[in-house]
Order: sequence, then structure tokens, then C-alpha cells
Amino acid sequence: MSGFQEDKGSFIVKPQLDSTETDDFELDKLSLKEKDELFMQLQQLADAKKRMLLENQKKIMKESSKNNEFLDRVKEDYAKYNQYFVKQGNDLVRALEIIREHIQDLNSSGELSEQNVKDSKEEQKKIAREIEEIRDFLQELS
Repeated sequence: MSGFQEDKGSFIVKPQLDSTETDDFELDKLSLKEKDELFMQLQQLADAKKRMLLENQKKIMKESSKNNEFLDRVKEDYAKYNQYFVKQGNDLVRALEIIREHIQDLNSSGELSEQNVKDSKEEQKKIAREIEEIRDFLQELS
């Protein structure tokens, strides 16, 4: 037996057989030196495979870390936009409440005609519904 050939692409150990040897490879026919060489090559292949797997794991972890950083930034941006929408919604609710109070003050003043009072009460109901819808929406955002 002249030695072994390593196929690094697929990590396969192929014995190099002399032309006088058969295609059947039997470990019992190897000398102690050849068995040692075979064992060392198998050990080297196992070590190379282990290094390759560790490198692949590092590469995957690095990519995963990049993805996580991206997702963290997206999450932070979402939280900022969410806070902005909540603030805008709260400001809108306050503005609608001021308008509703002003309409109530006008109704109480006695300066409006009967039709205007009726219209203003309808407007107050519409404003109250809008305020409720906005509050419900804000609750969903939270």
C-alpha cells in the first residue's frame, strides 16, 4: 500500500491501492504503520471538519447578530413612531375637548338660536364619538 489520498473538497479518505491489490479494502490487511497513518489522516479530517463547522457557526452568528441589530433599530424606530402617534392623538383629543367645551359654553350663554343650539348639540355628539374613536385607537397602540 503506497498511502492514502485526501479529497479536501468532500473530506473523503480514499486508500491508494497498488494495481496488484483488489478493490476490497480490509483494515486487517494493513500494517500497524499504515493503520497509524490512516488514523492520523482521519483525525486530521475530523479536526478540519470541526474547524470548518466552527467557522460556519461564527459566520452564522455574525449574520444573525447583524439581523438582530437591524431588528433592534426597527423596533426602536417603531417605538419612536408609536410615541409620536400617541402624542398626536392625545393632542387631538385635547383640542376636540376644548372645542366641545366651547360649544357647551355657547349653548349655555343663551346667545344661540334654537336651531343653532340643536346643531351645536349634534356637533358635540360627533366630537364625543371622534374622541372615543381616537382613545380606542390610542389604546390599541399601547
